[in-house]
Amino acid sequence: MDNLPLIKSLVENLADNLNVPVSCKIRIFPDLQDTINYAKMLEDAGCSLLAVHGRTRDEKDGKKIRANWNVIKAVKSAVRIPVLANGNIRHMDDVRECLEETGAEGVLTAESLLENPALFAGYRTAEWVSGSEEINKERKLDQADLLVEYLKFCEKYPVPWRMIRSHVHKLLGEWFRIHPNIRDDLNAQSKLTFEFLYDIVNQLRELGEPVWILELRVRSRKAITRAVGVKAASKKLLELANEAMKRADQITAQLPPNRKREPKDCSVSVLAASTGASHLSSVTGDKWVAGDANEGEQRAKR
Repeated sequence: MDNLPLIKSLVENLADNLNVPVSCKIRIFPDLQDTINYAKMLEDAGCSLLAVHGRTRDEKDGKKIRANWNVIKAVKSAVRIPVLANGNIRHMDDVRECLEETGAEGVLTAESLLENPALFAGYRTAEWVSGSEEINKERKLDQADLLVEYLKFCEKYPVPWRMIRSHVHKLLGEWFRIHPNIRDDLNAQSKLTFEFLYDIVNQLRELGEPVWILELRVRSRKAITRAVGVKAASKKLLELANEAMKRADQITAQLPPNRKREPKDCSVSVLAASTGASHLSSVTGDKWVAGDANEGEQRAKR
């Protein structure tokens, strides 16, 4: 991104000398027009498919910084080649929303699949799933089940233990936030065994589901409204908000003192419509943080 003439030359040479289409993946610039110019330059150089990550080069933390789908939409409108959108894809609802908002031909995701390999199978979709996802709505799959499935594949198709260790941390990351002692036991093992990892699975199952499965995130009021209608959506959203607040209180009560949430991160937002009826706009649940936070219980901002 610091040497656009060089990038253009590389893509031109690839397009002129290869018998297969050339695809490119870019991050956005802070300035919208710079990003559009970059995309059009790649198209003119011979790029046949463009993937756009909706964050700048300096925006590394995808959990804290949302990708800018508006920029991806602008790029899609400016070029004639297919565009893939990258960023903020953590649920199947996100896939539909992203395609609708950006006009892109497809989506990409990376970190989310390491945490939840069953993402595209409909796992963790909300109650308003439809069509092909309906079969997955009642699945009781959790991270422990996913880890067992992964470990069985590793036994059948051996891979280096360093890779297994890395994937275990990704799959159980949120669980480890709540039970750091189990994470420490894993880190202390200089030589892993499947027996040890299956024992971790058993420990976690005894402790119960991790916070990120219990927390309810309402991803899209628009998606619910489209599925069940305005009146039914309003009622449904309020039910989901009440359930989320109850679960948040239960989880907070079980946490040790040094695993509290920061006050600014533990809100459930409910907006009142002009008609006087309460409508849920969003339920937010940011990641759990370590520290000596002795203040802040779950509050509902109405």
